[in-house]
Amino acid sequence: MAFRVSFGKPPAEAAPSVHFRPAGNDERSRNINLLKARRFGAFEIATNLFHQVASLGAANVQVDRTSAGSTITVEVDGITHALPALDLATATALVSSFKQLAGITAQEVRWRQSGQFTAIIKNKSWECTVVSSGIPSGERTQLLLDAGKAEFANLAAASVSEPLQKRMRASLAAESGLLLFSAPPQSGMTELLETAVRDSDRFQRSYYLLENSRRPRPDIENVATRKFDGSTVTIDSLLRSIAKEHPDVLIVPEIDDAEIVDSLTSQPAQGRLAIGGVLANDAPETLLRVLATRCNARRFAGEVTAVANARLLRKLCVTCRQPYLPSPQMVMELNLAIGETQALFRPSGTIPGERDEPMTCPACGGLGYRGRAAVIQWMEVSDEMRATMLGSSDDHLQLLREQAAAAGMTPHLAEAATLAAAGITSVEEIVRVLRTPRD
Repeated sequence: MAFRVSFGKPPAEAAPSVHFRPAGNDERSRNINLLKARRFGAFEIATNLFHQVASLGAANVQVDRTSAGSTITVEVDGITHALPALDLATATALVSSFKQLAGITAQEVRWRQSGQFTAIIKNKSWECTVVSSGIPSGERTQLLLDAGKAEFANLAAASVSEPLQKRMRASLAAESGLLLFSAPPQSGMTELLETAVRDSDRFQRSYYLLENSRRPRPDIENVATRKFDGSTVTIDSLLRSIAKEHPDVLIVPEIDDAEIVDSLTSQPAQGRLAIGGVLANDAPETLLRVLATRCNARRFAGEVTAVANARLLRKLCVTCRQPYLPSPQMVMELNLAIGETQALFRPSGTIPGERDEPMTCPACGGLGYRGRAAVIQWMEVSDEMRATMLGSSDDHLQLLREQAAAAGMTPHLAEAATLAAAGITSVEEIVRVLRTPRD
């Protein structure tokens, strides 16, 4: 299956209706930017491209231009797809149109610059950021669509199973303790943490998010954001300042040094819940990643209560997915809770057209998938695991995994299999994402 986008000019009756609101301090300056953008020869191509990628849920369009030509890619649901090549002159005009809409200099190709514009399609708006910078022998331009928009409104929207939602909410409602969220790089750690916070009670309790000023994140409603930089404003000094405001919950999206860990683990003793994010392959490894910072190990082991480790799976396009009967071996390997006659679904990317000839599915652009779901490995930390963290075993990780499994850790694969049985994702997608399962 291939991502299908056309750069050609659509027929008049099918021309996309995109209303651009360019950058500018007032209506006059915005109109000037729009008029200038229209003068570039590829404005209709830019409009058509934006309509297609936005309608299909793309997050990023990247155009690289060098003396050898141009390459264009688009990211949809975490996967990068190559688009048909454009000649250099057309690619330059395309990029210039988006730059002008964003209020940045179209002719500048060496220095980094960025700007924003808004696009509206059928009463739905996209807040877009254009970022351009020089690369060897050319320029890279990125069009980021809704970079500040949350992927999931809550845990249910992330397709988390109801039993697991209840367990996670119970931990989020605790008066104290340390709750960790983790994932491998680019696998949903921050998305999961922020989704869980959005799903918690931010109206009856005061939430504070401590953010590294060099890695800003979108604001969360009813969560106060305070910034530190590690030099002029340290996390320890920030916590002392926040303590005067009597917070109930403190959040640090990225725990990557001992100072942050020790600052967070001092909070539960003061009657506060602490929440942090860690890059790790699975829940047991998360504990060792934190200990590797050389933090106060005894305090950390005593305060950490649970770990949620995430993966993001693509969801099947409901318009074109195709049913099939799985083999008994597949049902057994995935431990699927389905009957002998219940179908699973696989991606298609096409729908019947005229005379039943297959045509590209308009809902997913031929990918067979649309949107993402979270699969979560949930581990509650037992006293036995705390002892292992502080012990001298030769293989802490394997022992922690065994103890976690014995204590009822919810595996990634079990959650993923539930999604497959419900027709939300495919076995192929589960294999792609969990190809080296740690469950």
